[in-house]
Amino acid sequence: MAPIQAVVFDVYATLVHNEPELWQQTFAHLVQEQRLAVDPRELYERWRALERGFRTRRVNLETLEQALPFESYEQAWRGCFGQVFAQMRLPGDPDRAVRRCLEAQASRQIFPDTMPVLTELYGHYKLGVLSNADSGYLTVLLEGTSISERLDALLSSEEAQAYKPVPGPFLEVLSRLGVRPEHAVYVGDSPLDDVLGAQNAGMRAVWLNRQGAVLDTGLHRPDAEIRSLTELSALLNRPDSQSGLSKFGPSKVAGGTPEPT
Repeated sequence: MAPIQAVVFDVYATLVHNEPELWQQTFAHLVQEQRLAVDPRELYERWRALERGFRTRRVNLETLEQALPFESYEQAWRGCFGQVFAQMRLPGDPDRAVRRCLEAQASRQIFPDTMPVLTELYGHYKLGVLSNADSGYLTVLLEGTSISERLDALLSSEEAQAYKPVPGPFLEVLSRLGVRPEHAVYVGDSPLDDVLGAQNAGMRAVWLNRQGAVLDTGLHRPDAEIRSLTELSALLNRPDSQSGLSKFGPSKVAGGTPEPT
């Protein structure tokens, strides 16, 4: 099997925190800012249902092609806020609400294992990031956490004008790294966006399963599964690492819903 020359990472819920609790805090802040007479949790759940619909519609999972004209998160989230404010008859300002969400996404905290692992791999492998995210807040986040100092390539869905699991963004970030797909590994938390997308682009895929979730049997199986980024170096450097990264054979995808950014 081809030796690994590059490691590409997802960002949210992989390198930085993005738990639902953080989103709920953001909604509590925007409700307070706009003095809305609503339970922040209810507003979040209703907004999240609309936002989940956007994620589901944007990619045709049968063909792995962009199903709709590209729409950034900022655009989609503004539309979702407009809908939910109208549905709940709230005098909310979608623009202010979106700004609050973008600022929150730009200030997420890194996981404790992120920088030690990136530092350990840096210089031994080409390192890249491919994230379903808008370029503005992603760049601010990566520069603010020093992640960008360890990267050889960075690509957002907004820049690629396509969302994972469409293979195109994976191939574009590999082109920027100067590495062929068979020489690269993608690491991410989503069996759908990350594992399916990477494998269909010809990469090997490592599922970062921080919460110990059970893999949906209808989804692609990763080439390897880890519970922490600290396991990645050992996986890459084992004498049998090539067989280790291919011991789980990919299977057909059967539906599924993209995970939060």
